[in-house]
Amino acid sequence: MRVGGGAFLALIVATGALAVEHNPTLSDPDREVAALEASEAEPTPATESFLPDTTLPTPVAHCKDRFPSGRDKVAVDIFRPRLDGRLPVVLLFHGAHPKKAEKHYLRMAEDLASHGYLSLYVRYYERGRKGRGVRSQWRATVHDAVTFASGLDGADPERLGVVGYSLGAFLTLGRAPLDERIRAVVAYYGGISRDLPPALPNTAPPTLLLHGTYDRIVPFRRSVEVFEAIRDAGRVVDLVVYPGARHGFCLNGRGGIDGGAATDAWSRTLAFLDFHLQREAPQDALRSTPFLEEPPCSSRPSRFSPVLSHPPRYLAPMDVGSPTTRAFINPSREEVTELVAAAAKARAASHRSAVRRRQPAKHGIAKAAPSASPLAASPASAKAPEPIGAR
Repeated sequence: MRVGGGAFLALIVATGALAVEHNPTLSDPDREVAALEASEAEPTPATESFLPDTTLPTPVAHCKDRFPSGRDKVAVDIFRPRLDGRLPVVLLFHGAHPKKAEKHYLRMAEDLASHGYLSLYVRYYERGRKGRGVRSQWRATVHDAVTFASGLDGADPERLGVVGYSLGAFLTLGRAPLDERIRAVVAYYGGISRDLPPALPNTAPPTLLLHGTYDRIVPFRRSVEVFEAIRDAGRVVDLVVYPGARHGFCLNGRGGIDGGAATDAWSRTLAFLDFHLQREAPQDALRSTPFLEEPPCSSRPSRFSPVLSHPPRYLAPMDVGSPTTRAFINPSREEVTELVAAAAKARAASHRSAVRRRQPAKHGIAKAAPSASPLAASPASAKAPEPIGAR
């Protein structure tokens, strides 16, 4: 049988797309996501959590279960606060190769439950061949997990949100606009995969993006791209950028830039979920309020997002007890440019310093001292947001 030129070309394209779907390392249109899937790119987590070892504000019960997803049964840890009534639901989706960092994800899921949420830690890597699944399968698992969580005893399916980290953030950002049951998204150092339709941001639920400028695995421009796309579509979105924070900063323990960023980001995560999920009114009613009839929220003026008289608490300056932590809330394009330049300069300085330390000392000259903190390389012109009400 002879095949026309156009049909033959279509066949080649379809075959290539199928190969990429089943092997993400083959010429993937989004190489950064493929790199997350294909290798253990995530940094080694710290032994301790950034969350303090204190008594939980609300007692929490922990159990395990499984739910069907495709041909597999995916494990899930369920944390239930000992509270009466129907509870808002939050699902956590880990980053790539989560085994070493599992205790940190479980600790955050437990903390969510202690603040009044029915929280679930979803082990989506069990879909497919134990961590060798493909992106489309894992996105489908996000949908299946939402279905499972919505049917749990005491769950309020009208108040359901998702929190994703790294690869989990890519999956949730890609799935949430297609699932009207998801009413809020928090995405840590992620983005929207480039193999998805460009119109996806047009139906995005309220979204909070959190990223560090010193991320060498998923550049923080990926969160900037999502922020601009959702904002330009007229949806509710906010971006918080941490100068000097690395990839996986919420897995890197206490203290330092990463620890301060993790504490600040988690406080904003709780405040964001409280704002969008703890209300008794359903999402449609929430969207109809005068506050959200305005363009997307912002703590600073821009031609896209005017300053609101009473921004929500998750956009307010937060005292996290770390003087080294600075948060840029919804940075302007000029500030993003400065932050990118500062991060590049800091990385170059760190690389030069590492090279000098590896070289043996010559002629009695001592090895070079470690470079300064990446935060110190931030330009003086990039100022932190002014306190709310200061304008």
